[in-house]
Amino acid sequence: MSPGRGIAWILALAVSLPTVALAQTTPALDMTPMRLPPKEKPQVPTHKKEANLEDLFPHTEIPYAYPNPVDLQGLTVGGLNEKNTATLGTNLFIVIDNTKYNTIAELYRANRLKKKSNFVTVDALMHSFLALRNGMLANMIDEHLQPELRALLASMLQRTAADYKEADDAEVRADLERNLAYLSVGLRLLDPTLPSPAMGGASTMATKELQNIRSYQNKKSVIFNVEEDFSTYKPYGWYNTSPKLQNFYRAKQWLSRVGFPLSENSTSDGTGDSFRRSALLFRALDKSAVGNQPGMQVWQRVNQMMIQLGAPITTEIKTLTPTDYREVFKAHNDDSRMSLQGLAEPFYRTKLLLSVRRQRPLNITSTSIFDIESSHPERATQAAFRMFPIIEVAELPWLKQRGHTFAKEGSDIPAPPLALLDMHAHGITQATNVLGEMIWKLDPTLTNVVPDLMQSVKKQPTNDVVWQVFGSYFKMPVEAVQAVLKTNFWMTRKLESGFGAWLDNQIALEPVVPPKDDDIADIKPIIQPGNTANLSPSVASAVQSAGMKSIASGAAGAATNTAGPALKHYVEPAPEVFRNMRIEIQRLENQMTGLGYPPKKYDARIQELVKLLQRLETIATREINGGSPLPADAAFLGQIDTVLDNFSPPTAGTLFLDTGFTNENEPKGSTDSGASMALGRPAMLFIIFQTGRTLTVARGAMYSYHELHGGPIKPEHLERKMEFGFLSPPSWTEQFEVIQDQPAIGGN
Repeated sequence: MSPGRGIAWILALAVSLPTVALAQTTPALDMTPMRLPPKEKPQVPTHKKEANLEDLFPHTEIPYAYPNPVDLQGLTVGGLNEKNTATLGTNLFIVIDNTKYNTIAELYRANRLKKKSNFVTVDALMHSFLALRNGMLANMIDEHLQPELRALLASMLQRTAADYKEADDAEVRADLERNLAYLSVGLRLLDPTLPSPAMGGASTMATKELQNIRSYQNKKSVIFNVEEDFSTYKPYGWYNTSPKLQNFYRAKQWLSRVGFPLSENSTSDGTGDSFRRSALLFRALDKSAVGNQPGMQVWQRVNQMMIQLGAPITTEIKTLTPTDYREVFKAHNDDSRMSLQGLAEPFYRTKLLLSVRRQRPLNITSTSIFDIESSHPERATQAAFRMFPIIEVAELPWLKQRGHTFAKEGSDIPAPPLALLDMHAHGITQATNVLGEMIWKLDPTLTNVVPDLMQSVKKQPTNDVVWQVFGSYFKMPVEAVQAVLKTNFWMTRKLESGFGAWLDNQIALEPVVPPKDDDIADIKPIIQPGNTANLSPSVASAVQSAGMKSIASGAAGAATNTAGPALKHYVEPAPEVFRNMRIEIQRLENQMTGLGYPPKKYDARIQELVKLLQRLETIATREINGGSPLPADAAFLGQIDTVLDNFSPPTAGTLFLDTGFTNENEPKGSTDSGASMALGRPAMLFIIFQTGRTLTVARGAMYSYHELHGGPIKPEHLERKMEFGFLSPPSWTEQFEVIQDQPAIGGN
């Protein structure tokens, strides 16, 4: 056989073999037909596939439940008209927006007095938890953090002034002068009544910088000669509830946002040597003292308190704090490195700079807000010194940018659903699915900006309190829970609860109200006779001295509630969420106590909330295991308002979103930009539960969330909007939520 015919025979044999046999003896083959290249290969440019909304919001299958609707025709549900009653029967729940009740406790009290079944929601406890937590932080700022920070800055200012008088080198004196202005601004933000140091041009620079800060616009910093968005210095939320908190917030922003880059340059604009200024600032801190405590020791305690206010943001440019400088300078016991003469000489200063760069840790976590979305890879090797790391809500700058261009109602460009987009960025699948279902009415340009939001959220450590607490809230409930709680509609309604909590964390505040003896006696639904093991000695003693007064009144309330047919009461089956709230409030209390500042004014309410959360966790665990509340637990749920009364401030409030940039298309001085996120008065949930062949219409409290063009909205204007029904729920909730359209929500 010739070689040619032999090769042809082998090929024919190979083609005739069964495919299965071939697969058994050879690797998987690419069966795509081979095509010969054209004579002249066309030069087709390779383009990266353009992102689209379908790719941005992919659909994920979720095993929803599909319970049968309930025919409520001819039945009357107090507080609902005929149309809304029909919706309740179809969806098995309905939410009435912006009720007449100012607090969640008031809504549950109406349920008890009208003898209605309660559904104790996560929202109800989340509001109490966040208001109490923010109250503890605000009290810490007022009593401890603000005074200690002021004393520390004053000592550093005094030390810098002494260096200024001692320094001979003109450039060093110029750097010290700017540091004097920097420290003076921090002090005068904390206490506007303080004078500015009368040294060189420090006073003039500080006064001009304070004017920039109070403008809340994007301007060039006088002291640092960089563009700064001073709108981020405007107090918001619970920071805006008192002059002291407002002053502290502005000072916190100034001392953390403005940085000293690790570069050695004597610029002609007079801003001085950035690295030398940072070394001089650290020198002032290292040599300062507050009372009999070294300045560094006070700084460490203040820094630890600062971190309780939130998680530092992570970005490309690394932040060096005084802790990092101390490690470098301690490694060299040569004080000349920190002397004014040494810092004046380029050789010694350069050696010190190199030492800092070599010792720079790689895991430091924050930097300037300007560089949150930096696309410059070289910035990964840069660093800047800051007095404190930036404590900021990671997505807030992005939300402010979207607020600045937020479209008016009826505009050709639809307003972005801010809450859904943020929860999508946090990885909540239900939010992504809802966005995917409403692609047809979303602005296509979101494909250009949502990835920035995703990056911002990723750069926030996972210890953001709201998303930590809500860790399990958006998972599909277990089989044993009520079918209505596994429907698509209910899972979507929970998105309002999640983002309502995020917003509530920015604005809720339980003020300090020292408990009275009578208040302690009223802790009836939680403290049982003789069970004072977990209470502080003062509260335990007060409870024991109160005798049976609280227990008797609690029993009387339960007896009233159960007269006639026993009411069924339920709790939202989310034991992990209740547990996470309890763990976080205890962690914060322990952390503050460890710093030497126990929240004594909140002690009784902390213990009360912890016990409440423990009990709800137990009841919810029983429910997800298929059990109904025990009679004692049902009676407890029926009078939940008596507990919530102790820490249930009003829910209504707003957060204004805008940048410090003026809109060139608007008249000068116009405020026709920005958006407002708002929580209204508590919404009332009507929900149908089924036990065997018995149906129960229960009622609960939920967040009432809104997104509006414009702002900021004053409290009295928000009240008017709520009173006249001008607050509409987000469009994606329209199938199960209605605006209050009856004067007697709560029913007969």
